[in-house]
Amino acid sequence: MASRPSPDVIYAELSAEDNSTEIESLCTQCWENGKTRIMLTKIPYFKEVILMSFSCPHCGFNNNEIQPGAPLQDKGCRIELKVERAEDLNRQIIKSEHATFKILENEFEIPPTTQRGISSTTEGMIAQAAANLEKDQPVRQHIDLDTTGKIQGVIDTLKAMAAGQQLPFTVVLDD
Repeated sequence: MASRPSPDVIYAELSAEDNSTEIESLCTQCWENGKTRIMLTKIPYFKEVILMSFSCPHCGFNNNEIQPGAPLQDKGCRIELKVERAEDLNRQIIKSEHATFKILENEFEIPPTTQRGISSTTEGMIAQAAANLEKDQPVRQHIDLDTTGKIQGVIDTLKAMAAGQQLPFTVVLDD
C-alpha cells in the first residue's frame, strides 16, 4: 500500500496515490470471503465521499459504491447532458443515493434511494439499469405477459441507447 495521509486528515485529496484500506468481507452472492477496499476522499467541486469497491475471487462478483462522507447540502443541483454522439456515453457520472437519474425522451427514471451511490459512465448507468430490469423478466413473464412485453421494450431501448444506436437523448441527474 502507498503512504497514508497524516492521522489528522480524514478525507484525503483525490490523487494517484492509493490511500485505501482493504478489509475482508462476506460476498452476498456466494457467501465466501472477498475483499472490500475503502477510501475516504474529497472529489473536487463535489464533496467528501466514501468510495467502496468489493470483489470476490470465488464467484467474480464486483460492486462499487459511493456514500456521502459529509452532511447533505440544503440545496442540490440539476445536471443535464444531451447525448448526441457515442463519445458522450463516456462522460463520468457520480450519482448519490439521493439523486434521481432520468432519460427524458422515454420518461425513464431511477428514483432516489432505490440504489446506492455509484460512479459510472453514462453508458454504464444506462446498461446497468437495463440489466436490473432484465433480471426480473422471467418472474414477470409468469405473472403478467402484457407488462413483461412493455418492460422488454424499455430494456431494448435502454440497451440501444447504451450502445449509441439510439441518439440523441437527454440525461438528467437531479441531486
